[in-house]
This record gives sequence, structure tokens and C-alpha cells, in this order.
Amino acid sequence: MASAQTLRMEAEIRRRKVRKGTHSCWECRRRKIKCQYDSSSDTVCLPCQARGSQCQSQEYVDESKTIPPPDRRLAQRLGRLEEMMEKLMDHIKPENSAAGSSMSRTASASPSPPLDDSQEQVVDVFDGSINEDTPLGILLGIHSATPAASQPSKTLSTPDSENAAPDLSAKARSHSYDEISKSLHALFPAQSDIDTIIKGTGGTYFVTTLFHHHRDVVAGNCESQSDLCTVPPVNAHPTVLARRLLQLCICMQQLSPVFNRAELTVRTTLSKVMARITCTVATLVTYNDKLIGTSEGLQCLGLQAIWHANAGNLRKAWLSNRKALSLAQLMGIDRGNTRAFKSADRTSDPRKHASAAGVYYRIVYTDRFISLLLGLPIGTYDNSFATEEAMLHDEPRERLNKAHTVISARIIERNSNKTAQAYTMTQEIDFEIEKAAQSVAADWWQEPILDPFASHSRMSELVCTFIHQIHHFDLLILLHLPYMLRDPAESRYEYSRVTCTRASREVLKRFVGFRTIINSAFSCRHVDYSALIAAMTLLLSYLGTQKLDSTGNIPHNNVPIWPPSSLASCPPNPNALPICTIHEDRKLIEAVRERMRHVAIINDDKLSQESADIISQLMPVLEMRDKGNESAALDCLHLSVPYLGTVSIRPNESHSVNMDATGNGSMAPYQITIPHAGLAPGGMAPMEQMDLSGLEHVFMGGNDGGGGMSLPPFDPQMLPDAEFPALTAEADDWTLQGVDTSFWSMLNGGL
Repeated sequence: MASAQTLRMEAEIRRRKVRKGTHSCWECRRRKIKCQYDSSSDTVCLPCQARGSQCQSQEYVDESKTIPPPDRRLAQRLGRLEEMMEKLMDHIKPENSAAGSSMSRTASASPSPPLDDSQEQVVDVFDGSINEDTPLGILLGIHSATPAASQPSKTLSTPDSENAAPDLSAKARSHSYDEISKSLHALFPAQSDIDTIIKGTGGTYFVTTLFHHHRDVVAGNCESQSDLCTVPPVNAHPTVLARRLLQLCICMQQLSPVFNRAELTVRTTLSKVMARITCTVATLVTYNDKLIGTSEGLQCLGLQAIWHANAGNLRKAWLSNRKALSLAQLMGIDRGNTRAFKSADRTSDPRKHASAAGVYYRIVYTDRFISLLLGLPIGTYDNSFATEEAMLHDEPRERLNKAHTVISARIIERNSNKTAQAYTMTQEIDFEIEKAAQSVAADWWQEPILDPFASHSRMSELVCTFIHQIHHFDLLILLHLPYMLRDPAESRYEYSRVTCTRASREVLKRFVGFRTIINSAFSCRHVDYSALIAAMTLLLSYLGTQKLDSTGNIPHNNVPIWPPSSLASCPPNPNALPICTIHEDRKLIEAVRERMRHVAIINDDKLSQESADIISQLMPVLEMRDKGNESAALDCLHLSVPYLGTVSIRPNESHSVNMDATGNGSMAPYQITIPHAGLAPGGMAPMEQMDLSGLEHVFMGGNDGGGGMSLPPFDPQMLPDAEFPALTAEADDWTLQGVDTSFWSMLNGGL
């Protein structure tokens, strides 16, 4: 009776009041369907009968919605999670902060619920997540599940404050790339060797200011020589270590050949040391797309390109720099977005870090310079770095340099223009070069005089002046080269010839002075390419000149005015132009050739030696003109160009008539034959031993694309695979890297 009464009381308690007229059960209410019964005596509605569901009137509490009792294991897991979050907050905030104290008090006031005997044997899913070698354990900096108070703090101390908060992301990355960082750190020479190299090289100023604006350099917001001597810690990010290694390699490149290697403790040659460092950095860092997405990673790619360019590996330099340009575009730097441009170096002074704009401009500059030399397309036509707003605080030399970068892109664009508008573009670009020359003072264009006893900083400034001047005149040569050997009767082409010859002389004079002081072949390598182009241009310009006068001078009547701001030594009056005889040109070119041979001997440099050999093969052009008998004195000149073939220059005895752009006929005083058959590497096969039937092509003076025959640009795919090196072959296998073939293509007017 008692039990029945108890059940009845519990049923009454569970009974609830419902609205009058409510007859549906809980299940039908949830399904929003009509609740129907067969008869009044049925206790289960028809829908519940059909589904086999529990039919319960709304007069009673819905037992399916009853809240289950608390899960003690879940409560324990949530408590453990709270503890770990508290430890994380302790690492992020200083221990003595009010927030930290508040969190500690909260943690002590909210202990985890105790476990009974049946629950103590259950494995917690969080137990394995806080071990030392797990990401969460690394993040928290703990070794076990014991309270943080019983464990020593594992924060990283900084020179500024021992209590500084650690950088958790840097700590996690250093753990992930620990082996890479150790391998890179092992590549550093001994500290005494680093100090000796930095002290004896002239490349410290270059590598520390490469990605910086001049105003930052003046303000001291860039690395110093002592910074280069500092080896980053072994737990530094791989890109930080790789950047310092590449800086050291460039400094090694610029050591003088007379540098006393006995002062170093390394047992091998510096060339092998550099090869080991650059190969390892490329394998572990610059080829690793997961690593290079930092400011230092972007700089590594740029420095790697500079090192390859100085070593003569122009094609590898082009590839490395193009990857840097692509990465900069992924970061959005070209669109003004700097959020992704983050430094991984947490130990150096942030004020000395390179800016995104500085790094981006250097990459664009290198891309356009190498592309112009090799006849390759550029990666971007973006000139946002050269706007008035961007150059607001630039000094005149920086403005000139940025103008050169814009002009390089314009020349490449002109070269790809196959229409009659190419010459109009040439005139426009020539005006832009003249305008750029006026951005600096007139006396700045005087040839610098290098003092071998000058300080490193003074020497660096003079070297920069040399490089900017040579680059300026080099652009003039490459701009007017396609029109240098056109019809001499056309005055507009005479301006191109005069511009090429005078710009070539300025390059060659500066080359002799530069290489007299800077005799390391791997320092500022682009100066050597410019000198070779200038020497070939000056020699070949005599093919298109008129007969020399009685004094041996080149006539200059009716020659357009030479831009005075580009060449301070030339007055604006065309009748007062300085007299330059063929004997003076011969003397200058011979001095260049001897300087190249000297550099080749003391550096064991193939590029300098091959350049001197090419000049020697072209010297008969001067001998022919010196006799005053014009081109008839030149029987036949053969110039061997590796992988292109033998270029033949002979008098045009048949007096072929060619049509110029205006449709007028003109006499071609010479003809140049360039075969598409390649020689074996290093081969110097004479003309008579080669079967050129069907392979040779002839272009003649006076041909400007309007009529006659035109030589297509050099196409390496036309050569047998066995005779052509790999497209990314280094200088030892492919000395000129295609600079010579690009020159001949432009000379022919291959626009």
C-alpha cells in the first residue's frame, strides 16, 4: 500500500496543468501533426502506433527532455583545460602583473572536481597533449602536468630586459626548424676568420646598404661592420642565418686577389667555402617555400641573385631574383601591402631592418638589369617606386638610379616592338635618359678618380658613382645599338652611331680606372659585361662611318648635339666637339684589353680572358679604317661566338642595294654573316671547315627592317642538345651566358 501510494504521489507531482482543449501527445506536438485516436479508450494515438513511438500526454513532464546527471569526467577535463589556459596566460603576461595575480587567484579558487575510484583509471585525452615534445607543450613551455609554480620559467632573455616576455611563435618555429638552423650555423667560419674577412673586404658597405634608402644609411638605420661580424644564435630562424651567410659570401667575393689567405684558419680555398655555403643555403632555405616567407627570406633570394651575378652565373641570378619578385608580389608589396612582410630576426635592432619598399625596389632593379643583358622579359612593369611621392625624400643619385630602372623596362619593351613605332619609342627613351641625366649636378658626370688609400666608406661612395655612370652610358649604347649600322646616308641613324661611339668611350675609360683599383673579378661583375659591350660597339661603329679625313679624324659635321648634361666634357656646340682620332680609340681599346687580361690572370677568370679574346678578333676593323681605304681593305673577318657560330664580316663587293624604311635604295658598304649552327663548347672552328649551306643568314648596312634580309634573334633550340649547355649552366660551362648573342641580335636590329 505504501509503495502504491508513493507512486501515485510521484505521478501527481509529475502531472502538469495544460491549456483547455489540448489533447495531443508530446511526440505529435514535436512533429506538428494531428494527434488522433481510434476510440476514447485508446492510450496510444494512431501516429505513435504507426511509428512505435512513446505516446505521452502533455499533462505529464516530457521525460525525454530530462537533464542527465553531471558527467564528472567531463567536468574534470574542463578543469584541466582551465588550468592549461591559466598557464598560457602566465607565459603571455608578466608574473607580477595584476592580471596574472587575478588569474592565479581564480585558478586556486576553482580546483578540479575530485575523482572517485572508478574514474581515476580513465585515460584523459589531454594527458598526451601537454608533453614536452608536443605543440601545446612547446607553446606552454612545460615538461609535465604539474602546476606551473613548481616548474622553472623557460623564458628567453633579451639584452634589454631579462624579464621580457618571450616570443612564443619564434620559439615554436625554432623548434620545428631546429635541425636546419643547426646545419646552417655549422657553416659559419671561425670568428677570427669572419673578423679578418670583414676587415679586408670592400663589400661591407654594399651588403649592409643594399636594401636601404640613402636617408636610412645616413641616419644609421642599417647594419654596421660590427653587425656583420656577429653570428646569429644557433636557435635563430633559418632565414636569419642564411642571410648572414650570403652576406659573408659576397664579402668573400670582393676580397682582393692579393689578400693574404694565410691569415685565415680555413684549410680549403675560399671558392670552395663559398660553394659549400651557397649550395647548402639554396637546398635548405631558398628552395624551401615554407621558410622564405619572411623579410629575411626575401632578402636571401635577392642576395643569392647578387652572388650568382658576381660569379658570372647570370641565368641562375635571373631565376633566383625572379623568384624573389614573385614572392614579393605574393606578399602584396607591389600593391603597398606590408602586413605579410615580417621579420624573423628577434634579436637585432628593428630600426636597422630593411623596409618592404627598399627590398622590393632592389629586386625590380636587378630583374630589369639582368633581363636587358640577356634579352629576356622582365617580371613586372610596375614603376610605383619612381613616383614623385615615392621619391620625395630621395637624393639626386637615387632619383637617377630609379630613372635608369624605368628606362631599362622601356628599352626591353621597345625591343619587343616589331612595328615601325620602335624608332619613335627610341627617340622618346633617349629624351627620358637626357632628363634623368639632368637630375644630378653637371660636375657629377666627371670621371671619378679612385684613391687606393681612401677609407672604406669613401671608396664605396666612389665605386657607386662609377657604377651609376657606367650604367647610364650602357643604357645609351643598348638603346641606339639597333640603329648604329643602318644606312649612313640617313642623318637620323648617324645620331645613333655617334651616341653609341661616345657612350662606349665613356664606359671604357671608366672601366680602366675602376679595374685598376678594384681588381677582384667577382666584385661588381656587371662592369665587365658593360666594358665588353662598349668595346665591341666602338670597334663595329667604324664599319658604318664615312671615309676618314686627312688628319685621321672621324667627320662630325651635322651631327646632332650630344646631351651636355650626360657628358660634361662635351660642349653643346657641335662644331666644337672634341676631336677623337682612330689612334686614340685604338689606344683606349688596347688599354681595356690589357686590363682584362691582367684581371683574368690574377683571378683565373674565364670571362675576362674570353672578353679580351673577342676584342682581339675585332681589332682588324680598326686596322682597316686606319688605312683610309674603307671596307675594301678588310678581306674577311671571322669572329667566333661560342654556341652561336662564326660571325663573318666582309666587304660588300657586289654593292647590294637594300631598301630602307622610307623605300629609298642605299649602297651597303659591308655585309655581316651569322650562321645559326653552333660550335662545340670552346670550339674555334675556322670558317672554311664549317658547312654553312642553308644555315647562314646575311644582314647588311642600310637594312632597317623595311626591306632586304634580317637576322632573327638567337634561338638556342635550333642548336643540337649535345652542343648547347644547360639553360642554367654556370660560368665555367657557359662563360658569357648569352650576353654576346643578345648583343649581335640587337646590333642586327632584332626588334
